[in-house]
Amino acid sequence: MVLANNVLGGSKGGPPDKLFLPATLFWQDYGSPAAAEYTPVGAGLTTAIPSWDLDDGLIEQVHTTIIVPSEYSDIDFEVIYAMKIASSGNIVFRLKVQSIALGERDQAGDELAIQTYAVPSVSLELIKQALTNAAPIAKDDIVGVGLGRHGSDGSDTANGDCHFIGLLLTFS
Repeated sequence: MVLANNVLGGSKGGPPDKLFLPATLFWQDYGSPAAAEYTPVGAGLTTAIPSWDLDDGLIEQVHTTIIVPSEYSDIDFEVIYAMKIASSGNIVFRLKVQSIALGERDQAGDELAIQTYAVPSVSLELIKQALTNAAPIAKDDIVGVGLGRHGSDGSDTANGDCHFIGLLLTFS
């Protein structure tokens, strides 16, 4: 679990406004973070960036958990990924957000948003895409996040694996 207050400083010395969660802080339905494939991403980049492969033709998900800083009550999500091969068409992501208040037993939200985005025809270049979240989130909530490629959806027409690099969270 990631406690955002301990990871990044926010503007004006306050709590974090943004938090990047790299692939190494996620686990996959079948596997472990140690099994993440390390993929060199970006032209001229010599250091490998850890990533999870989300295959075309399948539904694969990665998961993590955070605690919302007490100064905020909402989160915007952006996925950062790279396509393994140059492709055209669309990629379909599923974002699932569940929040549970500290001291509570029932979850406040269980929202699943399936979203389709056009893929630029480039390979191994970082792409950042905003994701829509409708789940109710409150300060100090424990939030479970699941992100997956909905590769078996007929709208996912991009060929090749998607290298999931991480999520960028913006708190408000």
